Amino acid sequence: MTEQEIAKKHIEKFENRIRILRRMQSVATRMNIEDAYEYWSAYGIPDEPTDDDFIDIAEDDDAYEDIVRVFVSIIYHYGQYGILKG
Repeated sequence: MTEQEIAKKHIEKFENRIRILRRMQSVATRMNIEDAYEYWSAYGIPDEPTDDDFIDIAEDDDAYEDIVRVFVSIIYHYGQYGILKG
């Protein structure tokens, strides 16, 4: 694999992570369950995140994996009750 191919894969992974983070943020903040929203705000992505917040999380493997675990936990525990708003 060439350096260009490696760089391209890294960029694609990074961009994909940002897309996933934004989608998780959208779902978690639109659930019509206050406990789920509060859990996400406390352990997930900060309230009203900036582009820099998404970038920082996407660049850090541990932080990204932690956010995914929090999201999966929310969906597991609250998904059956959550009706999305908007």
